[in-house]
This record gives sequence, structure tokens and C-alpha cells, in this order.
Amino acid sequence: MKELLEIVATNANISKEKAKKIVDIIFLSVSERIKKEGSLTIKNFGSFKVKEHKQHKGYDIKNEKIIEVFPSNVITFKPSPYFRDKLNK
Repeated sequence: MKELLEIVATNANISKEKAKKIVDIIFLSVSERIKKEGSLTIKNFGSFKVKEHKQHKGYDIKNEKIIEVFPSNVITFKPSPYFRDKLNK
């Protein structure tokens, strides 16, 4: 997080305190939107989506036992073609 704050502060020519407020607002807004809508697409960056993992059986290697894995939600990210191209140049 520290690196991101330094980048934002430098690029926007603002203090790190202001950059932290901006970044916190962005992250809070993104997480609220994903929680409410189940997805969020940011043009030229990518898409965040909630994926539901259903309850299933798994194997605990440490204890060598079959265990019950409870359902959970995870967030997936798929970069946009533009972002992917920028990373690969």
C-alpha cells in the first residue's frame, strides 16, 4: 500500500495524506460496489467478479483426512485487453 500511496502522491503532486484518503475512498467504493452488484468493470483496466465456491469435500494433507470445505465467495479479476497489451509491451 505504501508504494501505491507514493505513486499517487507523486503523480498527482499531492501529499501522501491526501493520496491515502483518495486511495481509501477508491478501495472502499470498489469493495462496496462488488459486494452490492457482484461485479465491477473499470474501462481499460479490467473486471472484478464475485465467484461462489460451493460446499464440497476436500483432503487435508497434514492430517490425511477428508474434510468438508464450506461455501465461500472469492473475487476474481480479469484484465482488459488494453491492460494486458500494456503489460506485455
